[in-house]
Amino acid sequence: MSTVIPPHDISLSKATLVGAWSEGPLYGLSIALYIVLVRILRRDSTNVQKTVLLGVATLQIVIATMHYIASLANMMNGLLTHAQTAGGSDAYFAASKHPAFILELFCYYTNFVIGDALMAWRCYVAWQRNLVIGVTFMVMLIGSFISVYSTLGHIASLTNEQNLFEVKGWAVSMCAISVAIQIMATTLLVWKILRNSSRILPRSRRQHLSVVWMIVESGAILTATTVTLLTLYTLEMNAGTIITAVTSQINFLIPTSIFIRARMKGDIRPEACVVPLQGYHRSTIGLGSRSRGGPVSDRASLPSTNGGEMAVTVTTKVDTKIDSSSVATLPSHD
Repeated sequence: MSTVIPPHDISLSKATLVGAWSEGPLYGLSIALYIVLVRILRRDSTNVQKTVLLGVATLQIVIATMHYIASLANMMNGLLTHAQTAGGSDAYFAASKHPAFILELFCYYTNFVIGDALMAWRCYVAWQRNLVIGVTFMVMLIGSFISVYSTLGHIASLTNEQNLFEVKGWAVSMCAISVAIQIMATTLLVWKILRNSSRILPRSRRQHLSVVWMIVESGAILTATTVTLLTLYTLEMNAGTIITAVTSQINFLIPTSIFIRARMKGDIRPEACVVPLQGYHRSTIGLGSRSRGGPVSDRASLPSTNGGEMAVTVTTKVDTKIDSSSVATLPSHD
């Protein structure tokens, strides 16, 4: 970064401080989503795909934790330790040789690549492992991997007199490939879901459309942050430090939130009302007429042991189950 503050920009010290403040709540949200993800996957039957998903999510949350710790260490070194040195805090943040800063960038770039890879993988799976889509994403991810770690290597080799904008070409290619992956994956996923929703019942189609909007919203957030970072970096503005801190957590939050929200929508089921038959004199129960595929009637009367009537209200969205464990104890009415 530069110690010279251009118009409509902020100093490196302020950008670093605001970035750490912004990343803190997002890191807390990342921890919460990770716990929810673990609970969901532990409740399900274990298979290879879910084990890999949990392993990748664990790796991402560890990297996100390392990034936040490194950013706090870098911020305290600049604002406290080097505040009274020549050039002040801005001169410290402008240099790129500090171990805490290099670790911060490494964690950011790693979660950056993993987030794009997860989006590409989900699109590839949704398209039944289409070879053309798989090869296309593989080429793009290899290009992203090369540009990301080439950028990191060039930044680590800069002298104290140079700033991050010296490697603008590599950083721009990194962000451009990432945006291409995000837009392509989101578009193909939405197209696939919309095409499949035309073949299903209207009620299920509404649920599919809600998933479409969820994917579009999540993809738009991730793409918008990447485009904003690319724009600020191209303009050589220090405010890009804030977006970098935010994006380091969003790269975990967005893929994880898509899985959790889709799973929560998939778990919605109509309630079931279990009617126990234990203790009734008769084995026949009139629940009213029911047409083929139609709902149960609104009310039904069940004879009880004391000769009274017990009214059972059944809504049209509730399935009625019979407690078969008590059927054997019922006397026959022959």
